[in-house]
Amino acid sequence: MRTRIITLVAILVIGGAVWAVRSSRSQEGGVSLEIVPKILIIGADGLDWDRVDARIAEGRMPNVERLRRDGASGILHSRLPYFSPIIWTSMATGKTEEKHGIHGFMAKRNEATGSTLTGSSDRRVKAFWGIFSEAERTVGVINWLVTWPAEPVNGYMISSRTCLHLPMRQFLTDEERRQNDLRPGVYPPELWDTVVGCRRGVETVGDAQLARFLGATGIFEDEDYAARLDQLANIYAADLTVRNLTDRLMASGPMDLTAVYFRGSDMVSHLFWKYMEPGSWSGTLTPEGIEALAPVIDRYYARVDSVIGEVLENRGSHTVVLLCSDHGFAGHRGHPGYEGDTDATGADMHREEGVIFIEGPGIVPGGAIEGASILDITPTALALAGLPVAEDMDGRVLTEAIDPRFFEHHPLSRIDTYESGVAATGEAVPSPIDDEVVEQLRALGYIN
Repeated sequence: MRTRIITLVAILVIGGAVWAVRSSRSQEGGVSLEIVPKILIIGADGLDWDRVDARIAEGRMPNVERLRRDGASGILHSRLPYFSPIIWTSMATGKTEEKHGIHGFMAKRNEATGSTLTGSSDRRVKAFWGIFSEAERTVGVINWLVTWPAEPVNGYMISSRTCLHLPMRQFLTDEERRQNDLRPGVYPPELWDTVVGCRRGVETVGDAQLARFLGATGIFEDEDYAARLDQLANIYAADLTVRNLTDRLMASGPMDLTAVYFRGSDMVSHLFWKYMEPGSWSGTLTPEGIEALAPVIDRYYARVDSVIGEVLENRGSHTVVLLCSDHGFAGHRGHPGYEGDTDATGADMHREEGVIFIEGPGIVPGGAIEGASILDITPTALALAGLPVAEDMDGRVLTEAIDPRFFEHHPLSRIDTYESGVAATGEAVPSPIDDEVVEQLRALGYIN
């Protein structure tokens, strides 16, 4: 027995020494480049490059600043029309709308039913969660746009419409029916109780929490601003719910690919831009309203940074992070080329310059990313995961962000396509908040 133990110890010592020698040949910053990293994609809707850069300079976005210092970064160029469902689907597929089939917030089914909200059944090609799942990689998707109903994946998917509805006050009324109606947005279904347990209801967001975003706090009695504060509470509660879901689901162990989307930075930009830049708005604004609400956007950017930091705490030690936005923000003056004769609303408030930050093993510290497009997210994620990039994808791998030594261990490979030739579309599935979402889109100027 003693001889066997001595032999086993010797094998372990020799094996460990050999591993250490091999590993030391390909380490960057103490992390082996031989190991395929896990991928964490954080989407923050509407984060604008110039505003992020300014907040970093002020020291108000330290987590994003760290991603820039330790990784590569640059402008992520969007594509007209600046409609979020199109863009987030292009980011998830590496393909343009002509190929993936998502053309806006609404899809016309037939003459009888008219147009209804776009859903996952309208997408005609595979998204990264399907590609990774078929490659037997584990996947976690939280709140990504156009994921209703949730798709079966090798892991979990929580649809954006489920995440949007959970914080609403309406969720607490007729809860049993609403839970049944929302279940198509959760995969696997067994996660439902966990999802509900992560709910942060708007009714729990008090004045003290909202005050951190405001320049003045003595106007809660004003009816007009009370409506604005209620909207801010809904936005904040929705992002907190997504953060809770991310904390809970990532705490059980990192997936090979995790993708999480936060909506709040876009929503506050739509609702509070005129207070921050009153000269761009033709309507009447009171001095009290401007004083109270002008700081909301920049302070919410700082809160987004805090949420990003909280998500990063659970990422694991060998994970590449991609932080991206679907577009930047131009405000009520409209994006370059906007020719409207009234204040810009909806997608006309967006602009081309979003953000891309990539950090982790194999990524060049302090690297500059030039000419990146929303179409490049999926090809880059595939390459970093050691999976082939499809020739029929319209994006490219952001190789300038990646240490060449990484490709010595994980050569960049190609495949003609991931498509099977069978359409991915199916029947549309209504959700209990479709009417509310449509009204919200109409109020923001996205649809007529």
